[in-house]
Amino acid sequence: MTRQQLLIMETDDSDLRSHASGWSAEDGCTVVPRVGASPGPRWHYSYDCPLFAIGDGWRLMAPPTAYIEKQFRGPKDDVVEVERWEWWFERIVEVAP
Repeated sequence: MTRQQLLIMETDDSDLRSHASGWSAEDGCTVVPRVGASPGPRWHYSYDCPLFAIGDGWRLMAPPTAYIEKQFRGPKDDVVEVERWEWWFERIVEVAP
């Protein structure tokens, strides 16, 4: 039986070697039939860049997507718009039935 794992990584640039500034992950292996997602611990990955995730077996699902993030900076909380890039990866893993 197989399950899908997802890794969403945020970078400051669209380059495969750009530094990862954030991530989130979901694991299809934690879903319990008739209950939904298990509240168990999430796994942690600390890849420095998208290329390292690919080297660890993650498959890039699509090209990275640009978006604008609004940040509050300075003593007056000035709004600054920063371009970020979002990367979606998947990995299919075998699980015991």
